[in-house]
Amino acid sequence: MSDLLTFSAAGNSHTIPLWRTAPGQAADASAENDPMAGASSDMPAKRTRVQISQEALEKFQAYTEAAKTGSTPSNKVSLSEGVKLHNPDALSGQDQQALIASLHRDPIAVAQEALATQAQAMKTANLQLSAVSTTIEQTYTSLLKTITSAHPDLKGAAFGFSVDEAGALVLTNADTLSADQKDRLLGALNGSDELVTQANDLADAQIALFEVERLSLGRDFNRANYSQTIDIGAELLARVAARDAPRDSSGGGLHQLNMANNWRQQLWTKGEHKPMSEQV
Repeated sequence: MSDLLTFSAAGNSHTIPLWRTAPGQAADASAENDPMAGASSDMPAKRTRVQISQEALEKFQAYTEAAKTGSTPSNKVSLSEGVKLHNPDALSGQDQQALIASLHRDPIAVAQEALATQAQAMKTANLQLSAVSTTIEQTYTSLLKTITSAHPDLKGAAFGFSVDEAGALVLTNADTLSADQKDRLLGALNGSDELVTQANDLADAQIALFEVERLSLGRDFNRANYSQTIDIGAELLARVAARDAPRDSSGGGLHQLNMANNWRQQLWTKGEHKPMSEQV
């Protein structure tokens, strides 16, 4: 054997000599006295003496003992800790059980159930939208009569209204009105608690139906962009006019106006486009 590794300590020394083999140096002990040296070695083992401090040795020994008991410090993060840190929205136990159960079900039955659930949600959303649309139409047309009676100069004025993200009514398409006329109109519209409440309910109902139908057509539709997208007043008055219009060709223009001002058509025409990265 040409390379040897032995540890020995001097009796009264404050350092511990470390012995290892190194070529080109004379041996301090003969091969005969070295228990690791084979009798057939062609040349004596070469050793280099390197000393380490008592403090270093004690630290090494302490680390070795700690490793045996598993108390050494570790910077590693266990798998469970990693999941907790990086997946705060992981499935709950109940959701996991539901997911596992669904994996054992017939895929066709699962799809049919999902469609039935969506259909029921769409029916509920449509009923809610229909109810609030009818109510706000009556409230708005009645309020317009009150406004034009109190402000004769606004009779026949062209304007619409919507509701902003904060829930207040705002004017739309009112460029032909003076600043004073706009102020009076806004005061009258926002002064009606019924109209304000119903306008907010209408916006929420339209957005809810839009979301449950899952037919975004590349559009974003929410309360943040609602007032830039939907003119509630235009839809309500166009619907009233179309309902009272003749069904023959003479009323065709009013029916087309009603279709153009329907909230779905407004969304398609003026709706905010989603970023390409979010479109599916």
